[in-house]
Amino acid sequence: AAGGGGAAGAAGGGGAKSGDASDYVACEPWDLREMLRREKESLGFYVSGHPLDRFGAELQRFEVASTRELYDMDNWAKVRVAGTVDGYRERVFKGGGGKIGLFTLEDLSGGVEVKVRERELGRFGDLLVRGEPVMVSGKLQFPMAEDGGEVDRVPTLLLDDAGLLADTIRAETRGVVLRLDAAVLEASHIARLGDVLRANPGACRVQLVVQTEEGEAVLQLGQGMRVDPSDAMLSSLERLFGANVAELR
Repeated sequence: AAGGGGAAGAAGGGGAKSGDASDYVACEPWDLREMLRREKESLGFYVSGHPLDRFGAELQRFEVASTRELYDMDNWAKVRVAGTVDGYRERVFKGGGGKIGLFTLEDLSGGVEVKVRERELGRFGDLLVRGEPVMVSGKLQFPMAEDGGEVDRVPTLLLDDAGLLADTIRAETRGVVLRLDAAVLEASHIARLGDVLRANPGACRVQLVVQTEEGEAVLQLGQGMRVDPSDAMLSSLERLFGANVAELR
């Protein structure tokens, strides 16, 4: 065995050989979501951003409350909140009392504890453990003292409905604005951008806003370049430009 190792060492030039670019398989760069998923898996936290960055600037346009805003709302207020699911677990009550699901819904401003009743567990349980951003609708509940007064202003969200955030925003989007920086824009970007848009036909109008040193150039694309603002299209745009350039409206 030692002799074999020596022969291999001799064939390799007597030492470890560092790899070069030809040793690696060519592949497409990760989009933002894939990069963040791998960061979370390997490090336990996000480094390059947050999964909501793809939608964050646009969420208020879709009547979505931030978790920070919930603290100032009324007891039993109906709200819609978007975020990532953290710490999902299920609790089984003794004596056949059923079970509930619990998790923290985290967004860019903080988090809120969410309670999922047994009926909703059957409908949304699988969705909540997929590891993708979700849109949750429900009612707020604040702790109450025995005399009927509130103990504190820490809300719990009782889940009534849930769906993937990407699917919800996609269904409610009517237009897409693409903001491009002329300083880093190349002719190949424009050609490939056309390919991405044509590969995702739909009903949403598209507007290009090219930012220059002098200002902005705005171009409204025609009927033939309307798109479906799917998660796949957003991923393709992120890979093409290396950042999120789309605003959904």
